[in-house]
Amino acid sequence: MSPEALALTAAVMLLAAFTQGFVGFGFGAIAMMGTVVASDLLHASGVVNVAGLAMNMGALYMLRHHLLLPLLKRTALPAIAGVALGVTALASLDTDLMTRVLGGMILVVSILNLRGGELTKNPPAWTDMLAGLAGGSLAGAFNAGGPPLVIQFYRQDEDPEALKATLQALFLVMGLARLPVAASRGLMSGEVVLEALMMTPLVLLGAWLGVRTARHVSPERFRTACWLGLGLAGLGLLLT
Repeated sequence: MSPEALALTAAVMLLAAFTQGFVGFGFGAIAMMGTVVASDLLHASGVVNVAGLAMNMGALYMLRHHLLLPLLKRTALPAIAGVALGVTALASLDTDLMTRVLGGMILVVSILNLRGGELTKNPPAWTDMLAGLAGGSLAGAFNAGGPPLVIQFYRQDEDPEALKATLQALFLVMGLARLPVAASRGLMSGEVVLEALMMTPLVLLGAWLGVRTARHVSPERFRTACWLGLGLAGLGLLLT
């Protein structure tokens, strides 16, 4: 990778980690959008996967006291199953088309949620499981499993930091599950791991700044920022 491409990747990683620290999601979509410009989709997917693990661990540590364990348990196993499906799709289908489909899905999700509506309390368990499966599939394919999980989680009447903490734990589970599957399909390499390790200090800094900044924002503005950020990330992927 050229110095210019590496600098672009670093800047995007910092922004992506700040976004995830702030709203709880978005690292995968934003980081993929930037790294795809600097490299190809498969290389970018590997770098974002490894760097995302470090970012998730850092954010989860800062939010660990707010974790919603029942919600995590309902979504974790379906998400792991979805990861295998997503990695298989990434290695076998038209990656350019898949990138645009993902962007369109993210954009639709954000528009729907910007319309507002009543928050829900204790939704049916099967809806959490379905969101986990869908999120895992997108995480396996694009390192961007947030959209189905965000629309399911952030419509629930829970403390934003609790929802954010649970998302970080779930993203960490999906990222760890994706590593051996991706490696077995040739989607990882020494170059990918080295580049991701170079980005680790930046993603930890970005996550820390995002979490700290979000604590000064009201829940209502927090949710609005979530949907706006999600929509911008989706639009970017759609136009890539």
